[in-house]
Amino acid sequence: TMHKAKGLTAKGVIIVGAEDEYIPGTRKGEPDDDERRLLYVSLSRAKHYLAITYCNRRTGNQRWTGRTSGQQRRKLTRFLVDCSIDPIDGMKYAQQLN
Repeated sequence: TMHKAKGLTAKGVIIVGAEDEYIPGTRKGEPDDDERRLLYVSLSRAKHYLAITYCNRRTGNQRWTGRTSGQQRRKLTRFLVDCSIDPIDGMKYAQQLN
């Protein structure tokens, strides 16, 4: 998990669900600076490969965010919006692997 990543390294790291609703999340009492540092530590554990995923939309009830399906579009976490990340369409990428 992201909370157990400190001090570890890995050949590859995958951050799943990097949406604003999850990172930094909607819990009260968690300062954004702490959540930003947690994400940074997780991202910096990768030696060679780093993949970050997020959804434009989710289906079904989302207990963590309190949302239900069909509500507004999801966004990449605000912590990564200003970074020089070149996003790709995951479905198109997966099809290229075949």
